[in-house]
Amino acid sequence: MKKFLKAALLSVCLLCFAFGAAACADNEGEAKKEGFHYYTTQSGEKVLYEYVAQKDDDGSDVTEVVIPDNLGISKIQAGAFSGNGTVKKLVVSSTVKEIAPKAFAGMKALESITLPFTGEKAGAVNAAKTFGYAFGTDEYDEGVAVTQSYGSGTATYYLPKTLKSVTIVGGEDYALPAYAFHSMSNLTSVTLSGDVASIGDYAFYGCYYLSNFSVPASVESIGAQAFVNCDRLIGTASVGADLSVKGNFAFAENGALRSIGEYAFAGTKLKTVDLSGLTQLSEIKTGAFAGAIVPDAEVSDGTVTKFDGKLEEVKLPASLTKIQSRTFYDCDNLTTVIYSDNLTEICGDAFADCGKLRIVKNVSYTADPADAKAGVVVLPASVTKVWAGAFVNIGSDKITYTLVNNATASVLTDGWRNSDGKWSDLQS
Repeated sequence: MKKFLKAALLSVCLLCFAFGAAACADNEGEAKKEGFHYYTTQSGEKVLYEYVAQKDDDGSDVTEVVIPDNLGISKIQAGAFSGNGTVKKLVVSSTVKEIAPKAFAGMKALESITLPFTGEKAGAVNAAKTFGYAFGTDEYDEGVAVTQSYGSGTATYYLPKTLKSVTIVGGEDYALPAYAFHSMSNLTSVTLSGDVASIGDYAFYGCYYLSNFSVPASVESIGAQAFVNCDRLIGTASVGADLSVKGNFAFAENGALRSIGEYAFAGTKLKTVDLSGLTQLSEIKTGAFAGAIVPDAEVSDGTVTKFDGKLEEVKLPASLTKIQSRTFYDCDNLTTVIYSDNLTEICGDAFADCGKLRIVKNVSYTADPADAKAGVVVLPASVTKVWAGAFVNIGSDKITYTLVNNATASVLTDGWRNSDGKWSDLQS
């Protein structure tokens, strides 16, 4: 009897194995369901672990893919889009709160991507805050290597060679992190939308092929060196600048921008910067538009980084009462700076070594120099202090200046004296 039971049990096991093997064979031969594959965690989070390429009704590849809000995906797992060769445009839902490293690894055709944040998640730190983080560090033939700094180190990521356009849809008070797009020289377009509150230090440093940019109305501050080495921004920066013209840089109308960081646009190739429409802008920090970066001697070897800047004309807003030190230092091509009648202070080296500078005046002063060898510096009644060296070495010894001194308070004479003394008699 026992032998019979053992034999029967063995037969059942063999049958189960056979059916199981057949089922496995069927599953292996069966094509995976197209679209999004996700699971739900015990805490209720939906995790996207795989996207399977889709076909449209005509049998063609679906190239534009949107992760819809109604799926409620909160996390994208590593490898979810790994090796995909069909998606050209990808829109990630704002419901997504975390993107694992290598989530988009090996994508071969991606041209445009829309994300709710850069890196792993909003508020991420170190390498996890950078754009390249979600693409991973694995080399592949269709990828291009990009080495991003994140402040305390660097990481080399591999992004699709085809990727040119990125949109970041920031949530409420989203801060674009420092170094977010540092050295992303393959990108030609980055759009910030939603409620981005700030642009971090070095955020776009080295984005050589960025051909236009628009600062949303929600942005209150631009960080240090944020747009250094953005060499394709060669046109006009102003409120409402025409972005159909390559090289232009636009600020939103009725924007909240209050502060521009140290050396934020140092060495800029922009020819004209008109900030007069920024009614909230009250602070432009040291060297913001300088032609060279003078490092802090306490934290560096003192080496000055010189740029081939192209800035020619600047208009400052009525909300700005102080021109900080080195704001326009060593701007080789700068000819004209117009500030408001509310200006009270010009700090040291503000215009130092600007070899072609001819006109520095307040907006209500209408007279201009008679010829190219004549210049004018106007101190309106509102000015209370000009610091030593503010205008040192301007004009490269080729321009003779008239100082129109309407200031109601005394100023430091070293501030406006040229090194070679080429000033005409003072006017009052």
